[in-house]
Amino acid sequence: MSTIGFIGTGRISAAMIDGLAKTVGHTDQVWISPRNAILAKALKTRHAHVEIAKDNQEIIDHCETIVISVRPQIVSEVLSELCFKPNQIVISLVATLSIEQLKELIKVPVALNRAVPLPFVENQRDTTLVYPKATPHCRDLFNRLGQIIEIEDINLLNVFTVASAMMGTYFSLLDNLSLWMQEKGVEEGDAKLYLSNLFNELGHIAKQPTSFAHLQDEYSTPGGLNERMAKSFLNADTQSHLFGALNQLLATVTNNALANTKK
Repeated sequence: MSTIGFIGTGRISAAMIDGLAKTVGHTDQVWISPRNAILAKALKTRHAHVEIAKDNQEIIDHCETIVISVRPQIVSEVLSELCFKPNQIVISLVATLSIEQLKELIKVPVALNRAVPLPFVENQRDTTLVYPKATPHCRDLFNRLGQIIEIEDINLLNVFTVASAMMGTYFSLLDNLSLWMQEKGVEEGDAKLYLSNLFNELGHIAKQPTSFAHLQDEYSTPGGLNERMAKSFLNADTQSHLFGALNQLLATVTNNALANTKK
């Protein structure tokens, strides 16, 4: 039986624990922080293999693999109080903390990775970013929660991270489509049902081994409604605004990472 400990019990930690519990043929003993008492109690109620530690050091003492998932504002304070074991497996989910900073805070040599899981790990359908090349234990952990992309260039990790920041924009697009339909007399529930099913199926189609540009052409009949909408909505200004927002966010992520590394 493997032992996995979570320093910090928030939404992503809970999603990982729920996802791991669905893995056939694996039994993990999971230790979690007591800080978020309501969520910790709920996880223990859902899963018999979950233990709530009296403090974070007890998690370090009991577990082979440690997942760090605390807020960036307090991560240095939390880690500086802990005594890790040499060669322990440590996975940090804290986006603002570099590998170099982690090594300074942990103080002993450990097998160290950064990872960027998304809430879809709960249903074992995530594609988790791992930096740098994953240790065997880290690779096994996230393969059980979906699949992984291993990244050895920190600049590319930042690009992927910025691309994932489109989730709120995606739901905003759906919300605006729904609002437009409601203005034209469609019931809110019907609009939500139709749009959620439509975009869910498009998500499945997007996984086909062909380019997004090819799919756009395939689903845009010449002279049809899809082509006319694309020409009206997706013009040079749209791409310019999108790329501008992405580049601005990338600069922020890169600059924050550099500033934190220098601290």
